[in-house]
Amino acid sequence: MYYLLPSHYQSLSYLTCFRRFQTNCPNRNLLYSPGVLRSTMRTISGILFLLLCLAPQFASAQDRCSAALQKGSAEDLSSQFAKSVDLLILGDESTVTPQQATTMLADFFAKSGVKGYKQNHVSAAQNGKSTYSIGDLYTNNGTYRITTFFDAAKMITELRIEK
Repeated sequence: MYYLLPSHYQSLSYLTCFRRFQTNCPNRNLLYSPGVLRSTMRTISGILFLLLCLAPQFASAQDRCSAALQKGSAEDLSSQFAKSVDLLILGDESTVTPQQATTMLADFFAKSGVKGYKQNHVSAAQNGKSTYSIGDLYTNNGTYRITTFFDAAKMITELRIEK
C-alpha cells in the first residue's frame, strides 16, 4: 500500500519522514497486530517445512546412484534404470531389461562383497544431453571401475564394471 507524502515531508530526512508517516498512518495498528504477525509466521514456517520435506527428492540421479552403489544394492539402483540398459560386467556385455540388470548386478554384488564406493568424476550436463559418472567400487575381490551413463531424463542407460 502506497501513500503520497505531503510536500513538507520532502525536506526532512528519510528516517524522520518515515517516523512521522508511521505515526500518522491510519493503519499502523493493523501493520503490527498479533493476528497479522502470527499468520505471516505461520506462512513462512509452512513454506520452510515444505522445502525441508521435499529436499531429499531434489537429489541428483548421480547422488542416488552413488548411494545405491555404496550399499551394494541392486534394488535401489534398479529404480534409476531406463527401459533398456547396456550392461558390461567384466567384459560380458549385453543389452537387458531393468529386471535382468537388477538380477545380474545382485549376483555380482553378492559374489564380490561390496565394501564401498567413491565417485571420482561427474560430467556436467550440456544442453539437456546425457551425462556420465566414474567411480571406484571397493569389494572383497579388489577395486572395480564403475562408469554409469545417464540419458536426458537422468535414467541409467549404460553401466560398466571393469577391473
